[in-house]
Amino acid sequence: MTKYTKQRLLEMMNRVGGMPLNEVTGGLPPGFSSADVVSLDDFIKTPNLEEDTTGVEMQPANLRNIIDKRISGDARDREDPYIHKKTIEIVDMNGNVINQDLLRKEMMSRPVALLGTNEKVGKTGILKISLPAYKGLYFDEHAPNGGEFKVVSTCLNAGDCKQYCFQQKGRSVMYDNAVLSKSRILNFLLNHWEEFKYKLIDEIETARMGNEKKGITTIMRWHDSGDFLSEKYLDLAMDIARRTPTVTHYAYTKMVSLAKGAKVPPNFIFRFSVDAGAPENHLIDKLKDKHADVVPKELFKDLMHTTKILVKKIEKNIWHYNSPESREELKNRVAQYYEINRSTVISFDEMTKIPEQGVNKWNVIVSPSDADTPAHRNDVLGVYLLIH
Repeated sequence: MTKYTKQRLLEMMNRVGGMPLNEVTGGLPPGFSSADVVSLDDFIKTPNLEEDTTGVEMQPANLRNIIDKRISGDARDREDPYIHKKTIEIVDMNGNVINQDLLRKEMMSRPVALLGTNEKVGKTGILKISLPAYKGLYFDEHAPNGGEFKVVSTCLNAGDCKQYCFQQKGRSVMYDNAVLSKSRILNFLLNHWEEFKYKLIDEIETARMGNEKKGITTIMRWHDSGDFLSEKYLDLAMDIARRTPTVTHYAYTKMVSLAKGAKVPPNFIFRFSVDAGAPENHLIDKLKDKHADVVPKELFKDLMHTTKILVKKIEKNIWHYNSPESREELKNRVAQYYEINRSTVISFDEMTKIPEQGVNKWNVIVSPSDADTPAHRNDVLGVYLLIH
């Protein structure tokens, strides 16, 4: 990806239509109200917040406890916003001082690239953008007195998924750079809204041109962590999709009412995440709306097994059916459990052998080692994800 510079910004602005640059000059990001963001101090002190604020407090003892938990591998409350040891530095040996100046400097550093690549690329060029999962800490550069740390919800309609969101465990929090990258992207978005938009378009188009030379399709996934923060942010995503019409955009989302009310371009696919604990779950029509649901382990644990392989020196689990009969039995169970037509239920491997045709025809069972292809196929109505 091309490193960000002011000259590069001017070039990309001209490339995407010469639109004027309107920086945030104070107040809230576009489309946000005072209820959407809260200062870090208020987040700590307000007693009637619904969220558990443990882990957000800028108190050395609490932060040390979080870091010790991370080092020891102990479980943590999944509702706690994750503060990584790289984004919070304890200055002295006793952990008595938090270096907020360093934290501010780290977060305000412009991201070199907004886009990453999806590990499950298959034969397509899948790009992705990631925000912090569930809660995000950012520095409001335009607040009075030199700026202020604030907290924003990045998954406003999160429900039961908070208990198993893979973005709060595994590699997503194992490596310092991943956490810092998401914080910088969020900070850039909320402080420099228009620049974010032009830079993202430029990166998508640069990737698309490179992929075309290789003869592969470019696909853009919005948010392998996080969700649409506001209606204005959703509009931004729709505009970017319209400006990159030969790229397929898709997103898993729980912002059901926002998505259904949006002017969605033909190259954007929403896949609603079914979650009984989410506030808009009742708005999902599983007979008509593209959706994704999580299959409980009890339905498949006796029918599948895993083997370990090394990919670029990283050990990965590959999932397998115990037998062809096991595959058919799982399809039977899924059809019965979710009350869907058995003839529409297929495995991921079966789907890869069927050319894409029609709309909302198939319900596809997807294991953790399968690619994300069903999510952006128009002929897939339901994606049934085997829980990790």
